[in-house]
Amino acid sequence: MKAFTFKIEKLGEIKLNKMKKLLIKKPAMLFFALILLLTSFTIYSCSKTSSSNSNTTTTVAQDQEFITSSFNSTSTCISDIVNGNGAQSLITFLKLSNGNTGNSNWINEMTNALDSVWPQSTKTNGSFDYKAYCGTYTWNPNSGTFTVTPSNTITIKFPSDSTVTTNDIVATFQSYTEAEYQVNSQNQYFPTSAVISITKAGTKIAGVNYSGTFSNGDFPTPQNVSLDISLAPYDYTISVKQINSTQFQLNATLGCSSVLNSTISFSNSDYKNFQANTYLSNITFTYTKDNLIVSGNWDAKTYYGLNNPSTSDINTTFVSTVYNGTEKIGTLQFVDVAGSRQLFVFYKDGTSANTSFNYNPFLTSVKGIFRPYFGSGVDDWF
Repeated sequence: MKAFTFKIEKLGEIKLNKMKKLLIKKPAMLFFALILLLTSFTIYSCSKTSSSNSNTTTTVAQDQEFITSSFNSTSTCISDIVNGNGAQSLITFLKLSNGNTGNSNWINEMTNALDSVWPQSTKTNGSFDYKAYCGTYTWNPNSGTFTVTPSNTITIKFPSDSTVTTNDIVATFQSYTEAEYQVNSQNQYFPTSAVISITKAGTKIAGVNYSGTFSNGDFPTPQNVSLDISLAPYDYTISVKQINSTQFQLNATLGCSSVLNSTISFSNSDYKNFQANTYLSNITFTYTKDNLIVSGNWDAKTYYGLNNPSTSDINTTFVSTVYNGTEKIGTLQFVDVAGSRQLFVFYKDGTSANTSFNYNPFLTSVKGIFRPYFGSGVDDWF
């Protein structure tokens, strides 16, 4: 299939790539490290502090307790995601344990059988021939083959595990559209809509609802792109809207009802020749979860104009503030500690604390959640 293959592609041959520890060798990487840290610090935070306290003046001790609570509740939220029906269905399908996939041979058998009945598109222009692939593909464990019946969708029915005798998983590619664009003077097809649903025993466990429009020209940019992803028990939404030729708005609703809003500005709209260090101008963001609010601004243009930026330069070009409701907790700043840059919270009374005090126990907890499935490899993730 030249354009797109709607099937599970050799899942048994998946190799789990280890996430290496982040070694910040270039100053620019500090910003990506900060984004990673803020994500783990806030994005999964399930703290349920009452909004009625949003105008209450807090002490630094209470702020520290609030931050600790946010980190602690993160582990619970990640555990909910991993133990949810969506992730557990995938883990069971793969029979994932200690970094190994126990169902590899069985999955290979099914994917090879599916491939043998998968239609061949007659299109040669790079377009995805959705109609050509429509049909209901049903797994027959006795013959080790898929039977195909006519359908106006692409539907695949198969067991959730090698020990299951019924086709309790139904994956349906319900609809698809695309449009032709010019990319570097070449015709390319971009998806403009797609709807996918996966159920197990009649209950939805995952799904995708996508729509997108792009600008015309020699290098299309997203004008209005929306991606809704469901993975039981949570739903996730990511949207990108073009404000003008050099500004884009990113909005994301993430696990545990977290919301991230960001505006990304560029100094040049010639995206065909895009280079981050000369095009990226400014990024602002606000993350909100219950009473927890983290807002920030990165003056990328000034940063990239500096020669070998110091820690002080980084703190000048990147400003981030943490709030408990309307009450300011403090600012996030890098500090040189024993030859490395580490992130500190500078509280409103002038005191400070290394975020690793909360971050390290959090990482230990997260690794413990994933270790039964990925084995000791999780120790190299972060």
